[in-house]
Order: sequence, then structure tokens, then C-alpha cells
Amino acid sequence: MSARNKLNEVKKVYNISNDLELSKFLKTNKHNIDSWVKRNKIPNSWLNYIELLLQKRENAVNMTHSIEIDEIVLLLKTYGTPKILQELKNKLLTIKNIDDKTI
Repeated sequence: MSARNKLNEVKKVYNISNDLELSKFLKTNKHNIDSWVKRNKIPNSWLNYIELLLQKRENAVNMTHSIEIDEIVLLLKTYGTPKILQELKNKLLTIKNIDDKTI
């Protein structure tokens, strides 16, 4: 992956709009960002830090989804009537079928 693409990935994940904001987020200066892009190489120490930031964000998103799914399952077990469960299952199967057709 190019240096530009890796930096753009960070900007996308953390909702950063430009390289100046990115430099502030990474606690470096914009000259370093420009240099990495120009050379198409992010120094290993920075690359490791960026990878850590991306992994940390992904783990946080996965954890949030896991908590939400657990909450939904608990609600379904506690309050889900057979009719509600069947309706939810049918809606999810419809989405799955649409998704399968687009692949």
C-alpha cells in the first residue's frame, strides 16, 4: 500500500479532512506527512504507530458491535414473542437474499 493510501485510510477511519489535521492528530508536523508521501515511504516507527491506531479503532468498532448484538439477543430472549422472532428472521433473510444476489 502506498504511503498516501495508508494516510488516507487513517483520515477516513478517524474522520480527518486534510493532511494538516492528520499531522496534528499524529502529533507530528505537516512537513513529515508531505515527505512520506513524496518518498512513498512512512518510517517504520510511524508505520507501526499508524497500524496500532487503525487496529485500536477496528477493535473498538468490533467491541461496540458485539455489545449491541449481545443486547439485542438478550432483548429477544426476554421479550421476543414467536411472531416478533419470525418477523425479524424474515426481514434478515430478505436482506441476505438481496445481498447474495448482488455478489
